[in-house]
Amino acid sequence: MFDTKKLSPVFLILILGIAALAAYMYWPVLDPGGWGGGAGIALTINYADGTTENIEPENRPRWVGLFGTALSIQVMDKPISSMDCRVKYKADWTGTVTSYSMSGSLKLYVNNAVKQTWTITKPSTISKGFWKDLLSKTVSESAFSVWVGTDGSHTLRLDSTVTLSMTFSDGSSHTKTASDTVSLTIKRVADAPVGAITLFDVTVYFSPNWK
Repeated sequence: MFDTKKLSPVFLILILGIAALAAYMYWPVLDPGGWGGGAGIALTINYADGTTENIEPENRPRWVGLFGTALSIQVMDKPISSMDCRVKYKADWTGTVTSYSMSGSLKLYVNNAVKQTWTITKPSTISKGFWKDLLSKTVSESAFSVWVGTDGSHTLRLDSTVTLSMTFSDGSSHTKTASDTVSLTIKRVADAPVGAITLFDVTVYFSPNWK
């Protein structure tokens, strides 16, 4: 005969494993309205030595939302020349779209003070099934240096919100919103030979799905 006391932990582990696998396979989950995708922040870090580093919303590890709310990404600790701050979106839906609107904003904070606000407006066309840029703005190293004001470490934060409304051929209308936050730690170095700003930590959060 089987010892049920020994089998119970095995079945528990099996059930948990299946649940975790299902969560991984279906991330992000489509809501009942048939929508998928989202809108989030992308960064292109341009270093003073000519190299670049990209952080994209679609490339965030799936387990960020399963085992925690945030993931710290270690980037190259070397002087930057500029940073491209972008907002991207992906929309998946069922039905025929007859009209749409899109709006939102991207805000840049330095040490919790708003330094820049960019407005997101409706694109000329709406794309389905892949990530596409909605907004792209470049911030120079000199602008960061002025904003932080003093040498040492400082906190940089980007917040985005995008609202997408669609009207379908059956007369129904739906509105969804996606929000995202990316936090960075930057450092102004005194008497730096090339560039005064270095970037050494980026924190991303949940995959920014439509809600």
